[in-house]
Amino acid sequence: MQISVVIPTYNNAEGLHNALHSILAAKAPEDAAYEVIVVDNNSSDYTKETVESVSPLFGGNIRYFCEPAQGSSCARNRGIKEAKGEFLAFIDDDVQVDALWLIEIVKNLRDRDVDCIAGRVLPKWEIQRPPWITDNLCKALGLLDYGDTPFRIISLLHEFITANCVIRRSIFNDEAYLFKTCLGHKGTNTQGGEDTEVFFSMMKGGHTVWYCPSCVVYHTIPRKRMLVRHFLKWNYQNSESKVFLTRMFPGIYDGRELRRRMFKKAVDCLKRIDKSYIELLGGLFFFAGLLYHNLLWHIRKRK
Repeated sequence: MQISVVIPTYNNAEGLHNALHSILAAKAPEDAAYEVIVVDNNSSDYTKETVESVSPLFGGNIRYFCEPAQGSSCARNRGIKEAKGEFLAFIDDDVQVDALWLIEIVKNLRDRDVDCIAGRVLPKWEIQRPPWITDNLCKALGLLDYGDTPFRIISLLHEFITANCVIRRSIFNDEAYLFKTCLGHKGTNTQGGEDTEVFFSMMKGGHTVWYCPSCVVYHTIPRKRMLVRHFLKWNYQNSESKVFLTRMFPGIYDGRELRRRMFKKAVDCLKRIDKSYIELLGGLFFFAGLLYHNLLWHIRKRK
């Protein structure tokens, strides 16, 4: 078995340096090989030099590519194209893997007949976590934790994120499963949705997805992301990707179910308004975004 670790990166040389050194520090599985694919998405900092500086430490198991087409989806698709492994382990350039991450990936892949593993993404706080950041708000920080027990994912409520997931390489032989380049981060635009679309497509296609909590990475949460405006901006931008998904992929993404879940979230917030008012405000920003982007969609369609 060979694992290809795919890391898209954009102007985050310091974070990438930490991510790569965490992989070097992780215990390598004895019965499997791994390679690291770094895809530089037009960075203007010292990203390339960072990869070159650590390359000798990997003993030839790291490769660097520059992807000129802007966007995290373009970068991940380039990583898929260049990877040689049977399984692709996707992480972000601002995470650090656990010491047993590679070993646990191989163990879970051998123990189960899976097409995809959703791993745990735990926080590494730059400063102490503010009390108003509730567990429900952590999704806006790129965190994922469904508990300590592994389980097969059969519900759309348990989606994976590309900060820590493993997908069988052969899945992408069908180009319909590649990351949609109209979604995802592009430069300073942090609109997401590309991993959600892949998750929904895999579930619709009947592929086997497991949540494996022993596969852990730690996501660095900087001070600037622990501000109210970050959560409001995230909810608004998230609404744009959700509208796109419901309009472009109605057979995959159920808009009614999305609105039902968001209404339930708003009701839950009202029940405990003393500690989750930011959740409520975020929900209002999300609904405002849904209305605005749905209106734009109708206008463009009429034209």
